[in-house]
Amino acid sequence: MILWAFAEQGPQPGPEQRRLWLAASRASTVIEQCGCGICPSMRFSSTEGGSQTVLGAHDTAQHAMVLLHLHADELIELEVAPVRDEPIHMPSPEHLSFR
Repeated sequence: MILWAFAEQGPQPGPEQRRLWLAASRASTVIEQCGCGICPSMRFSSTEGGSQTVLGAHDTAQHAMVLLHLHADELIELEVAPVRDEPIHMPSPEHLSFR
């Protein structure tokens, strides 16, 4: 699962932060999917105020940006944006590059 790949492989502050994000991924429910027709982005919850963290990766198989938005260690959105104007699907974790 992509959310786990971010928590396990992505550049985070440390092991405790990773544990919090893994726990948040288990408790998350999709509340909305993007309606653009070319991306599989999804929203988990909506919040206002406070600090937000955005983690990024690149899907090497279909050339897409993958952004994980968190707010106070809660998953907010998984954004999968194509680099080209072509429809894409949810990337496989093994195709994510965190450089």
